[in-house]
Amino acid sequence: MKNADRFDELIEELKDTRWDLLLLNETWREEPEEQRESEQGHVFAGCGHSSGRKGVALVLHQKWKAHLLAFNPSDERLCSIDFIAHGTKIRALSAYFPDCSYNDAEVQKVYDKVAEQIQIAKKKRYSVVLGGDFNAKVGAGPDVAEHPSAGPHGFGVQNSRGQWLLTWASSRSLKIANTFYSKPDAKLITFEDAHGPRQLDYILLDNGLRSKLRDVESGNLLDLGSDHKCLTASFSFESCNHNQKTKGRRKPNIASPWPPRSLQQYTEQLQQELDGINPRETVEMRHCKIQEAMISASHQQGCDRHSNSVKEDRHELLEKLIAERKTLPGSNATQRGQLSKAIRKELRRIREEARCQKIHGLLSNFSQLKAIGGIKDRKKKHMTIQMEDSQGK
Repeated sequence: MKNADRFDELIEELKDTRWDLLLLNETWREEPEEQRESEQGHVFAGCGHSSGRKGVALVLHQKWKAHLLAFNPSDERLCSIDFIAHGTKIRALSAYFPDCSYNDAEVQKVYDKVAEQIQIAKKKRYSVVLGGDFNAKVGAGPDVAEHPSAGPHGFGVQNSRGQWLLTWASSRSLKIANTFYSKPDAKLITFEDAHGPRQLDYILLDNGLRSKLRDVESGNLLDLGSDHKCLTASFSFESCNHNQKTKGRRKPNIASPWPPRSLQQYTEQLQQELDGINPRETVEMRHCKIQEAMISASHQQGCDRHSNSVKEDRHELLEKLIAERKTLPGSNATQRGQLSKAIRKELRRIREEARCQKIHGLLSNFSQLKAIGGIKDRKKKHMTIQMEDSQGK
C-alpha cells in the first residue's frame, strides 16, 4: 500500500468479489494518519510511520460509507473505525504486533492500546472485530481447544506469545475466529517462509459477532506480494434484517446510452419527437412526453461502442496480468516486479481513459443542453400567439 497505484491494484483485484471491510498490516505508508476515498468511493483510513515501515489501515466498502461514524487513529501499529452495518454498530481494529526481535515490553504496549480502544467500544455498546498480524502461535491441541477464547482447529505448536494471546483474549471476552473451523492445513496457515509454515494472523470477535460468523479461512484471494496469506471471514446478518421492508416503489431505470454516435442526428431525432407533442395537453403530460422523447432519441442513436470495447479490452488485459501474477511464488521477485509495473501501467491508462470519457460526457452534455435550449426556444416561439397592431407590427 506504499503508493496510490498499489491501492488501485488491490481494489481492482476485489472487483468481482463481495466484500465489506479490509484490515491491512504493513502498509509501509509514511503519513502518521490519513483518511481518503478511492475513485470508486471506498474509504481508506490508516496510520503510517515516517520510516516508511510498519503501518496499519482499514478499507470500508463504499456501500457503508454513509454509515461511517468515526476514524480512531493511534499509531503505526493500531487504528480503528466505527461504522454501522445491518443495524449493528461495530468497531473494527487493525493491529500489527511486534515480532520476536522485540522484547515483551513493546508487545505489552500494543496490547494496552488495543485494550483501551476495546474498552471505549464496549462502553458505547459497539460490537468488536480485531484483526492483524499478532506474531504469535496459538497452536493446536487439547489445551488450546479447552481454552475459552479458542476453538479446536489451530495450527502448529504453541509458543509463549501464543499463550499470551489466548489469556489476553479470554480476559476481554474475545474469540479467536480462525481456530473454530476444521480446514486443510493450507487454509489454516497464514505465513510461510524458509523456516516453514505458521499461523500468525488472527481475527478476534466479541460474542455478538461470533454468533454471526459463518466461516474463516486463509487463501490467495488477494495477491499480497509477501509471505503472508489473506485471511477471510464471512458473516450472516439475516436475523438483523428480517424486519426491514422496502419503502416506496423502485424507480424505473431510465438509463440511456450516452454519448450518441452523432449529436446532429440525435438533435434531429429529438426535434421530430418533440414536434409530435400536443401543446394543449397538461404540463405534467408534456413533461413526461419530453422525457420519453429524450430517452427514445438517445436509444435510437445509440452510444460509442468503440470506446466501450476498448474499455473492456483494457480490463480483460488487467485481469489477465493480475491472474498471472497470482500464479507466481513470492520468491520470483523479478518477474513479479515486471508484472506489477505492467499492472500499474494499465491502471493508469484506465484511469486516464475514464477521465477523458468523463470530460467528453460533460462537454457533450453542455452541447446537448444548448441544442435542447434552441429547440425549446423555437417551440416556444411557434406556440406563442402572435399579436399585430394596425401597422402589422
